[in-house]
Amino acid sequence: MQIMIAGGGVVGTKLAVYLSHSGEKVTLVDRDKNRCDWVSKHSDAIVYQGNVLDPAILSEAEITKADSLIIALGNDGFTRELVRLAKSQFGVPRIIAVSKDSEGKEKMERLGAESVVCTEEVVIDEIKDLLRRRGHRVLYTDSNGEYRIEEVTVRATSSMLGKRISALENKLAKVVGIVRAGTFLFPRDEMLQMGDQVIVIGAEAGVTKVCAQIEA
Repeated sequence: MQIMIAGGGVVGTKLAVYLSHSGEKVTLVDRDKNRCDWVSKHSDAIVYQGNVLDPAILSEAEITKADSLIIALGNDGFTRELVRLAKSQFGVPRIIAVSKDSEGKEKMERLGAESVVCTEEVVIDEIKDLLRRRGHRVLYTDSNGEYRIEEVTVRATSSMLGKRISALENKLAKVVGIVRAGTFLFPRDEMLQMGDQVIVIGAEAGVTKVCAQIEA
């Protein structure tokens, strides 16, 4: 998935780090040089310094290739303008915007934003959930959001169908169980079958990568 983030504040920087460490291709645009430098240092995101409302900067950052645009500017007026610009001029397929209140949310949705998050305390978790691919669910996550257990289903289109579990595991995550036809199995190195519900445990970034492999 290719994701562009507009805004390098608390929400934007945390998401840039999280998503890039999860294996997504992330681009961040922000006006502030210090923020841009910080994100470049702490993530794998490609960073552009400039005005997020400048079509030239957006074109340089390849907004037309973005599957999703996350707008976390902290200013509803600027956010609405960027929603309008991204939809009308660049045809971004999916926009997730952060608004300060319900009134702002309604305006952004009318302009074309697919998802608008209002409450600042939960915005990061909500955006993570919105970006998660379908077909799996979070069973547990710790209070810091660093450790989790997820369940993901092997579908007919999965590239891992018929492959062994050992091909999935990495240093950050491990497959600890499979529910197959209603029976729980402690996996050794079985081949994955269609309909298997695979339980993955470990660090958030590792679990996300394993789930993405199964869903690819």
